[in-house]
Amino acid sequence: LSAYKTSISPEVEHFLHQFWEEIVYLANTLIFVLAGVVIATNVEVDDMNDWLYLLLLYFAVNCIRTAIVFLSSPIFGRLGYHMGWRNLLLVSWGGLRGA
Repeated sequence: LSAYKTSISPEVEHFLHQFWEEIVYLANTLIFVLAGVVIATNVEVDDMNDWLYLLLLYFAVNCIRTAIVFLSSPIFGRLGYHMGWRNLLLVSWGGLRGA
């Protein structure tokens, strides 16, 4: 190694950065899939009321998330993050990813 050169070229550094980002994404996906499989095998949903409660919970969580994003938009605006309603809707929908 020379004192005047970096040990990794910029092209290789860019490749390594993209490579590790992809590995992190795949590991995150694998964790969520495994968690879903473990939960699905251990939870029994036999009654139709259980499915209705799950559906209601899903819509309630989405509505609450959207309300929080829209209600906190003035605070973000004062911090310099001005967003229109379309971007706010995208942020609230993007929260479904979890990452």
